[in-house]
Amino acid sequence: MSNELVFFNLKGKSVNKYLLSLLLLLPITFTFAQDESSEEEVEDVVVLGVKQSLIDAIELKRSKVGVTEAITAEDIGKFPDQNLAESLARISGVTIDRSNVEGSRVNVRGLGSMFNLVTLNGRSMPTVAGQYDHGRGFDFGDISSHGVSAVEVYKSSNAVLPSGGIGATINMITTKPLLTGDAASFSIRGVNDTKVAIGDEVTPEFDFLVSTSGEMQFGDYSLPVGFSISGSHQERHNREVGTNEITWVPGGYGLTATNVIGGGRLDGVVFTPEIVGFKAKDNERLRENLQATFQIQLTDKAVLTLDNTFSSLEFTTTGRQKTSYWAGWDIDSYTVSDNGAMIMATVPDNHVAGDGNALENTFIYGDSVKRNKSQGANLDIQFTESFNLTVDYHDSTSAAVNNGDNTIGFSNGGWHGCAGAGGQWGGNPWETWNGGWASCHAKLGARTLDMTGEVPLFTEEYFNPQNVSASLTGSDMGPREAYMSDATANGSVNQTQIIGTWDNFSGGLEMLSSVEFGISQSSMVYDNMNARAKIVAGNTEGSPVMLSVLATPDDAFTMTTTDSWTGGLPVGTFDWAEMSIEDAIYWFERGNIMPDGVSANWWVNLNDWSEACTANDAVEDGVNTGWSEVGYDGLNVNYLTQTSMRGVLCAGTPDSLNMISEDTDSAFANFNFDTEYNGMPVKAQLGIRYEEITRTASSMATVPTNTVWGFGNWSTAEHGANQDVIMVTEEGTYSASSSANYLLPSFNISIGLNDNEVLRFGFSETIAQPSLWQTRAGFDLGNYSWQSPTQINSGNPGMEPYTSTNIDFAYENYYAEGSYFAVNVFTKEINDYHGADSYTGSFNNVPDVFLSRAAAAGLTPGSCSGPSWSPPGDSNMCWSQLFVALGFAHPTADSTNGWPAGTYAIDGVSGVNWVGIGDSTDGLAQFEITQPINKYDGKLSGVELSLQHFFEGTPYGMQANVTMLETDEEADSYALGEQGALPGFGNGANFSVFYEDEKYTARLSYNWRDESYAGEDQFNPLFIEARGQLDFNASYVINDNAQVFFEGLNIGDEGVRLFSRYSEMLFLYQDHGPIYKAGIRYKF
Repeated sequence: MSNELVFFNLKGKSVNKYLLSLLLLLPITFTFAQDESSEEEVEDVVVLGVKQSLIDAIELKRSKVGVTEAITAEDIGKFPDQNLAESLARISGVTIDRSNVEGSRVNVRGLGSMFNLVTLNGRSMPTVAGQYDHGRGFDFGDISSHGVSAVEVYKSSNAVLPSGGIGATINMITTKPLLTGDAASFSIRGVNDTKVAIGDEVTPEFDFLVSTSGEMQFGDYSLPVGFSISGSHQERHNREVGTNEITWVPGGYGLTATNVIGGGRLDGVVFTPEIVGFKAKDNERLRENLQATFQIQLTDKAVLTLDNTFSSLEFTTTGRQKTSYWAGWDIDSYTVSDNGAMIMATVPDNHVAGDGNALENTFIYGDSVKRNKSQGANLDIQFTESFNLTVDYHDSTSAAVNNGDNTIGFSNGGWHGCAGAGGQWGGNPWETWNGGWASCHAKLGARTLDMTGEVPLFTEEYFNPQNVSASLTGSDMGPREAYMSDATANGSVNQTQIIGTWDNFSGGLEMLSSVEFGISQSSMVYDNMNARAKIVAGNTEGSPVMLSVLATPDDAFTMTTTDSWTGGLPVGTFDWAEMSIEDAIYWFERGNIMPDGVSANWWVNLNDWSEACTANDAVEDGVNTGWSEVGYDGLNVNYLTQTSMRGVLCAGTPDSLNMISEDTDSAFANFNFDTEYNGMPVKAQLGIRYEEITRTASSMATVPTNTVWGFGNWSTAEHGANQDVIMVTEEGTYSASSSANYLLPSFNISIGLNDNEVLRFGFSETIAQPSLWQTRAGFDLGNYSWQSPTQINSGNPGMEPYTSTNIDFAYENYYAEGSYFAVNVFTKEINDYHGADSYTGSFNNVPDVFLSRAAAAGLTPGSCSGPSWSPPGDSNMCWSQLFVALGFAHPTADSTNGWPAGTYAIDGVSGVNWVGIGDSTDGLAQFEITQPINKYDGKLSGVELSLQHFFEGTPYGMQANVTMLETDEEADSYALGEQGALPGFGNGANFSVFYEDEKYTARLSYNWRDESYAGEDQFNPLFIEARGQLDFNASYVINDNAQVFFEGLNIGDEGVRLFSRYSEMLFLYQDHGPIYKAGIRYKF
């Protein structure tokens, strides 16, 4: 038998048989000539340019029975776009989410990335998302396109494909050397991000691909072999300017303003933007890819393929952020829109009272690394003329480390009443010891907010202790608070597939042309760790106590304005105390020195600090190393004797550790039929896929065990009262498992009305798994409050997949070479989409030491501020009187003074006097427990229109498509509470025109995405505002081997805008600017 690859002629077009065999989505499928004497013409296909790429994509589309779209490489190692998502965006029914301008995640037919399965050479890949996103959606930003030969989008189900996509299954096919033969290419380009401010204005990108084939000698035997290797290196520096994520609070927090303009909602609810701000982030992104494939033809009927794929994405960011608090408590007047949004507001001038608020300058830094690896082996054996067997195995991993975004805040402190003691958070000892309150610094006074534009516009004034308008200076600023975060995630998939194909060449079983069948075993393991710490004036938790402005020298800051980094964003101009990120970390840590066992609770106590976030280097051999001198100049305060310990900015010990494993066993079969009806060719495919999924989840969680009622130093004059009821916790491990099985039928049929027109129909049932975070066994424990149940948010390892019953109708008219028109009509009945289930009850038999004892004493809530329980008939009694009302005296180290058994006292200046420990006589504490469940059902319908046209006799062509969607579960902007809508829902359209001759190629593309639903935050549905992006690329062929090219992304400089409920309720705005690339490509 011949060992040459078979090509054959289809309607006058030479087509590699391998392309048609991709119906099976196998990593490799080789077919060899049946007879050396075959007279079938063998002709190489040379892929070259945009037009040929589009023609090849049409042939792939036509060869399928179900509704399929395809993109193929324009040349060896040259995909239409550097980013695969950008190429997919030009396919009908596909819209994309962008991150930092570049395509990231793909939505198909209104279903977000978590509803679509992405495979590499037919293999399921592990996915590891960001720090707060533990979904299963694939991020196309992880991988470059140059080693990819084709991408297929299966909108109709195929039983041979892995399950997991109710929107579509997207398969990326990499280069195979025995098909490619001898070829090589190399390209290098410079990238200019027009918004870059820090970093290189032009960054490098290069990629290469080498493929070779020949023979390897084994003694007397000579075996055909092929080897290919491709790689890429892509750097990019840019500045991202925009707003923070703005949470709109229904009803605000203490919104009492009486001067209200506007009608508002019928129910009277007013949405206030809690924190409004703007920021600029300087990003550095490094993406590297490497892919190698070795193939050897063991016999004329067996081919072995070994492959290895690696990708790495490193991202580093630093930035600045300016924010203003608008939740409602200090607002004097505001204007509300008809939708209930507070769109304009003012905070009054407090000069007369001598009061003022704190402002904050925030510095941002963070980095992340994600690495994906996949090793695989594939053995393809043609046992007989009619029977082929493929065995495929891969071991793939994905790992991510995310540090940030971390924030460090410096503040003026905002001390109230400089004429005497007191202050925003209590008295300020530093100021008293440093010459009295006359040294108080600039405060934040009157403020205004305007949310009517594309971005918020606000103003603020500053004034000094003499109530005179002032500017902010370095002497006003000191460390205030920092938010640190750290997360790691690891995923792995081991998968074995055995797929057989029997071709019915015998003529029996009329109409049955072939059967594809097989089994698959897949094991997925995922684990993640999250650590977060809020460090407030040296304390990881507790009341925000302002560190002294003297903890940072005045010259550590350079005074400027926010205009120096906003890039012209029209948000207003404000004083800004600038320093480098390195200095911000340094001075914040120098402020977190550890006093030696003192009771100054406005300062940092070593016992309050996470042990993981300390350094023992402030004093060495009895000599200060520089850390302990800061903030002490001129202060002779004995009880602030410095130890060698100091605080270090870090996220501390993990808040949660989760591990999830899923084992999936599958069996499947496709029965393929080929016949005629009234002279029209008919192809049909009847499929069935059986899957059994076993899930095991285990998590480390902070488990509540008891409550304790206590208070501090009995309302001492120095430090005030420090009463509290706290939840006692311990670390515990929770585990759970579940199993289920699914039978997924599919049926596809295509009818060739004539040589040009095709009708298609498809029916299938598909599933998509819930996010990994939803299936965890652990939970997040909220803070205890005697006023309301404690929150517990848990996972649900028993979550079922989302299911969809799908129907497709399609009409396709291939009216000329490279040209076609198509209409697709589809509907999806989606069931079991997740929602939240909440109930209130006890948990872990935790007693409530306060409420039960207060109720037993006949106490009822009073009217005074703070914890306000008081005896009947006296509404003015507060917390401390409660102890007396219960008949108890203050416990001491020697006596409980009549307190119930189990109470005790800890003596010491900084000690805490516990006055009650929960026991079996107390009632059970109440918790509000929330977990995801399968809850919602809905229907999604749509129409896709596609047109591709080559203008005959000219070098011009065009592509256009539009997708129009309807659903009965659309997000409700008016409704309060949970939404049942599916993220990703939104119409889309694409239009491209291109020119191609022997020397020049140019393409102008416009990608438009209608307003689309993005999910929910704490209170509101979120939407991505309608947006269009204009891209351009062009190339010039120097000779047969070399060409130069130019590419522009987002050349119209369109920003990205998200909003809550209504367009005036801005959630997030980002402006990244255009990106331009230019380079040269050489092929051998």
